Amino acid sequence: MKNLLLNYFKPYRGLPKEIYVIFIARVINAMGVFVFPLLMILMKQELNMTPKESGLIMMIGGFIFTFSSLIGGKFTDTIGRKKVLVIFDSLAALCYIACALTPISTYTLYFIMGAMFCYGLSDPAHGALIADLTNKENRENAFSLTYLGFNLGLCHRSNNWWAPVFKKNVPSLFPRRCHNSPYRCLTGSDLYSRNHWIHQK
Repeated sequence: MKNLLLNYFKPYRGLPKEIYVIFIARVINAMGVFVFPLLMILMKQELNMTPKESGLIMMIGGFIFTFSSLIGGKFTDTIGRKKVLVIFDSLAALCYIACALTPISTYTLYFIMGAMFCYGLSDPAHGALIADLTNKENRENAFSLTYLGFNLGLCHRSNNWWAPVFKKNVPSLFPRRCHNSPYRCLTGSDLYSRNHWIHQK
């Protein structure tokens, strides 16, 4: 088993140290993705929105992120990758800090939408930065490691330690039998298991 794991991670050895930092950042960011499904509950319970209104706002947020990602590539080429990352990731962080420091209201949604817009603008720069830090020989492994980090973050955020907090509102997000196989979490097949479990229930 030990040799199997060593062989699995062997392609990721010897990468630039910046890639490992990006890997850790991807894990943390993927753990934060879990906030968005719970945003639906927040809008319903705290802002008295209907499911239709909540779904519409989430859809608008998706469009905002997609649009800002498209124009983010132009910003990256114009002012540079590092400047885009520092400026817009910092603005996104400020939006989330504002959410934490102000009472829950419709302004909370505006701050979240602003953060999604800023993250969308910086998203193309993240990929371009990885390309800048690698060469033809290790670029594929570097991108693979960052995608692995995202999957690990998604896997970790759905573990049972979240369940005591949210299982009353979203029990279908915590099927216990879907956490038994790390391989399924790494490959993404856990998503199929969850959907299958929910429909069976």
